[in-house]
Amino acid sequence: MKGGLQADSQTDSKQRKYAGFTVVEVLIVLAVTGLLFVSAASLISGRQNQAAFDQGIQQVQSQLQQVINDVASGYYPNLADFTCKNTGGLLTITGGSTAQGTNGDCLFIGKTLQFGSGVATDPERFATFSLAGLRTNAAGDQNMTLAATSPTVIPNSTTTTQLEGGISVDSMWYGNDKTNKIAAFAFTSSLGTINGSGILTGTQQINIIPITSTALTQTTAATPAAIHSVLSNAAALVNPSGGVQICFASGGTDQSGLVTIGNNGTSGRELGVTLDIKSGRSC
Repeated sequence: MKGGLQADSQTDSKQRKYAGFTVVEVLIVLAVTGLLFVSAASLISGRQNQAAFDQGIQQVQSQLQQVINDVASGYYPNLADFTCKNTGGLLTITGGSTAQGTNGDCLFIGKTLQFGSGVATDPERFATFSLAGLRTNAAGDQNMTLAATSPTVIPNSTTTTQLEGGISVDSMWYGNDKTNKIAAFAFTSSLGTINGSGILTGTQQINIIPITSTALTQTTAATPAAIHSVLSNAAALVNPSGGVQICFASGGTDQSGLVTIGNNGTSGRELGVTLDIKSGRSC
């Protein structure tokens, strides 16, 4: 009898030793595992969004600097032939058979960038317009002011550039004043001066000019007229103190990137593009 009890006791001990989890224990394990998975997924997703934002905002900073470099070197895309004519001091640019580089009446003025074209695009893009102006006035003298060149968008020269990393433009302004809202600005090269011997002199300078009559909701088709109107005005604001600011909102993090262009406020200095990362999506 004693041996039988001992055998039963050993059997019960083995059963207890190899018993499985209870339903409650399984549920607890699944809940904890699920929480760990969600936490890990959120962490990975957050890091991916952060990396995408960092890459996107740094890329747009580089793209803006490249446009400045293009203006400084006199580069613009050869997308189509056009004819440039000086008719009594008025600039006319039309499609034609005259190849790029052979339009004697014109000179390359610079480029204008427009953000927020009013078209629902995903991902967001910005447009770049190449500009030409009159080389001489009606008397045949070299034009010395930007307004005198009658800056005009070259037909079929507009290109678009995609913003990476899910970033978008929240707002744009100039002069450190957010009430000075714009959607476009121009980079133009200086024309030089005539010395006492009648020789064109002067070092090249790249200027930034806000296109003050633009808004983030307007279409790309409406922008060339605004560009011509502002840049042909002798009172156009050149190199505003504080430069031009663009606030780029992150698509996946609670951040924004404030890009400032031409913040030196001093003539004769090369334009720079600086970046400041902000908390919140509206700078």
